Amino acid sequence: IDRKKYQLWFYQYPTGFHLDKSANALANSLILLKQRYGFEHMDVVAHSMGGLVSRGGIQRAANLAKTNFVAHFISISTPWGVPSMCTRTTVLIGWSSRTSWKSMCTTRSRTGSSSV
Repeated sequence: IDRKKYQLWFYQYPTGFHLDKSANALANSLILLKQRYGFEHMDVVAHSMGGLVSRGGIQRAANLAKTNFVAHFISISTPWGVPSMCTRTTVLIGWSSRTSWKSMCTTRSRTGSSSV
């Protein structure tokens, strides 16, 4: 990566939090970065559950900032198809202790789409 053109930032979130809380925290962090560094746009790359958190954070940041400053969003191995997974007992056994998975399955099962 050409450091003259790009600056890398990493965001870590507690996997035990509800997705909404993690997405809100990310949105606030994105806005603070934009205010501090004054960049025109940024790109976001996320992996696994980070894709769900990032999507929610990007949407909320755009709403709060009244502009979408995320030019590209790339998610890798993000579990977009969770509603079908939530109905499988074998999957829920492995993830039942994770608050983020519980909140995702509960929210998606009720509404048919994520609140993130």
